[in-house]
Amino acid sequence: MIRGSVTTQPLITRPYKRGDEFGILKLMKIVFPKSYSSKWLEHFCWQQTNPFGRNIRWVAECNGNIVGHIARIPLPIKIGKETLKGSIAADAATHPSFGRRGIYKTLSELSWNDAIREGIVISFADASRMLISPARRYGILDISKVAILLDPLNPYAIIEKRLGRGLLAKAVSHGIRSTLKLLTITKKEAKIEGLKTSKISVFDDRIDIFWNAIARFYGIIVARNKTYLNWKYFKRSYLSFDVFLAEVGETVLGYIVLSTRIEDRFKKGFIVDLMTYPTATDVMQCLISLAIRFFKKTGVDYAECWMLKNTPCYRFLIRQGFLPHPTFLSGTLGHLIARVDSSKVSEAFVRNSKNWYTTHGDYY
Repeated sequence: MIRGSVTTQPLITRPYKRGDEFGILKLMKIVFPKSYSSKWLEHFCWQQTNPFGRNIRWVAECNGNIVGHIARIPLPIKIGKETLKGSIAADAATHPSFGRRGIYKTLSELSWNDAIREGIVISFADASRMLISPARRYGILDISKVAILLDPLNPYAIIEKRLGRGLLAKAVSHGIRSTLKLLTITKKEAKIEGLKTSKISVFDDRIDIFWNAIARFYGIIVARNKTYLNWKYFKRSYLSFDVFLAEVGETVLGYIVLSTRIEDRFKKGFIVDLMTYPTATDVMQCLISLAIRFFKKTGVDYAECWMLKNTPCYRFLIRQGFLPHPTFLSGTLGHLIARVDSSKVSEAFVRNSKNWYTTHGDYY
């Protein structure tokens, strides 16, 4: 237990060494008690199998306790016409007793300098847990708010868990159902001749052909090649994903990754990743409709999807009945942030949110 008096002791900042993960887990559970569990150690072990390079971790230590941490996980990122070495910044945390001592800034700088030496030219993150204004002073680019879109699949269950059983819950639920019917009254099931959707347990070589075909439509995106997708969704024994492929014959036209979990008494369904040709709204509709059917069948209360507002997928999800999370309207949810080696990558290109495509799966 860290007591107030220990904060006067000198801080040591250093790279990660074996065994630090137990101290990092303790820190995470203090800083983010609702988000971290014992599975973080399994998550850490999975990250260590990264096929794209050495994970960069720095810690701050005081009196033998880890009081600060940041990680940069290498990933292939397509920027413009090139696929370069990038990373996602993850698990940035400072012990609450050590605030205002510059720990985040110091660890961010040290890990970024380490990243540059490793050939990493860009690092991005979800900044929902940090203040944007101070981050700007550290050379971090504030790219865009990340919209959290919701589709209430079981309004009565949601209202009942909030208001209890009774006439009020039924009345509110009826109102929500009526509103959703009006919003989606014009929806029609997409019909694509020969289109087949099937659940898969591994991505085969055809996903590389698909990725090479669609990559040119995206300005900045984590490279969805076979190595990345299989590592991300099929090499994590502590997590379960349901992955569906859309194809005509042997040609892949898109895929969707789904997951479910219990959170705050609700069963939530997540559209973790969704990829099609940007103009293939019929394929988008087929995959989103598949997701909704899957979630309803598994008893999900509501579906959730993270999407940048400037993407075609965002506009189509809205037309399909998804609604922006209410707190998103006040700007209190996530932000996409990034840092670049400006000698290798155009800062102006990275600042433009229209160039980016990210999904929930990119952030964890």
